[in-house]
Amino acid sequence: MADKDKPEDPKPKSPSSSVGFMDRMRDPLLLTPTGIVNALYGPQVRLAVRDFATNIVDTTAYLFTGGNSEKSEHYADKTQNFWTKNLSPDGAYDFRMAKGWKMPEGMKYNGKLPSDPLYEGPKVGSEITNFWSAFVRNKKGEIEVLDSKDGWFHHHVAPYIAGQVVLAATVGTKGLGSLKSVFATTNGVSSKVAMTAYLSAASADMVGGVGQISQMVGHSLILKPEAIERFARLIDKPDQMTLPQMQKNLNLILEQYAQKSGRKTAQYYIPPLTNTDGVIPLLDQMSKGQVSGFERKHAFAEIPTSAKPTDITITNLRDDVRKDPYFRKSFFKMAEKAIEGQSLNETERMVIRFGMNILYAQKDLPLSVLADQSDFSIHAKAMKVLRGYLSDPILAAQWKTSLEKSGLKPKDVDDQLNFMMEHNIQQGRPNKASDKDILQLIQKEIGVASAEIAERERSKNPVIQNRIDSPFIPG
Repeated sequence: MADKDKPEDPKPKSPSSSVGFMDRMRDPLLLTPTGIVNALYGPQVRLAVRDFATNIVDTTAYLFTGGNSEKSEHYADKTQNFWTKNLSPDGAYDFRMAKGWKMPEGMKYNGKLPSDPLYEGPKVGSEITNFWSAFVRNKKGEIEVLDSKDGWFHHHVAPYIAGQVVLAATVGTKGLGSLKSVFATTNGVSSKVAMTAYLSAASADMVGGVGQISQMVGHSLILKPEAIERFARLIDKPDQMTLPQMQKNLNLILEQYAQKSGRKTAQYYIPPLTNTDGVIPLLDQMSKGQVSGFERKHAFAEIPTSAKPTDITITNLRDDVRKDPYFRKSFFKMAEKAIEGQSLNETERMVIRFGMNILYAQKDLPLSVLADQSDFSIHAKAMKVLRGYLSDPILAAQWKTSLEKSGLKPKDVDDQLNFMMEHNIQQGRPNKASDKDILQLIQKEIGVASAEIAERERSKNPVIQNRIDSPFIPG
């Protein structure tokens, strides 16, 4: 953005002494909500209010149209267009939060290109980490990134970001996006109850908004906690893992990256599933920590129609899911059933492979069964691999005990044990522990996960916690 496009006088004026303020006071819409916002706030804050109001319409419309994203987006776009036309008639600038985006090549940062000797911004391709940073587009369509070190920023961009933070904090640090998640999880519950549940949670969590908003505006491909939790619990009930239900769940999990254009675009665009044909391939990709999608250069960039999708790594998917106690409990209960030799249906056999891809970073166990394959042969291979992984800690403990009894020094014990484990892995883990020992290990894992789940549930419900802790209240 050229300096001549920036206001010549960056000094803020008092609203009561500003000519602009007096002009706004003569606005014929003064006594309407539109007029009040125009009179009390400058254009930057009005843009923040616009985007926030648009999000309210989006989430509320989603709720009352039965979870129809297309309809809610339509209503939200109409709201934004109306707001821009009536409350931001100047239309000189538009802003989008920049934190979390990669610094684009050939774009200025605080007025200087990366090739400038005085350039002090992030390296091209590196993440923009400053919370107080924004993409700014002027009326000519020129775009640059500004942060709090830029003198023009403080009086023209900061009010937009501050407006976003303050407005979002008023509905709680969970953010409006949680409303859709709450609605989606209230199966068979009315929209009104879902709305009440969300607002109750939000009103109880109104402190610390800035820190949470800082996390929310990041655009690198890192799934939100509620998306991770939904993904981790896909295998809770294998009998309910129908293709239509999984299509719905996967679209909800990746919803933050499902906007191809417009106000809610993110660094990456992951096309939502429009039918059930792509469910298993997408689930397979995600179980290996990847998705197929498109990367944007900046927050205002559109996805060209000629663009081809590429594999994108979801940086926190496997690590976060494998730590989730609900996932671990569900997986190990299914593994227990398989090791015991109980009959598994096709979905349950797929759950075994899905869980191993997550837990053991497997990439060689496909979820889908091709025409020239047998599901039973794939499952037999999966069980061999599963026994190998479950045998590792058992054999390590047995070998360590044997080495310690041989009289070796502690360091030599560790070195020899590492060598033996590495050799065992290179040989394809041929030394298997007994099914009895494996089942004992599985039951231990289930117990640990169950204890973590119980603790998590207690932390969510302080009333239950107080009943447990208090000696005066019978259980």
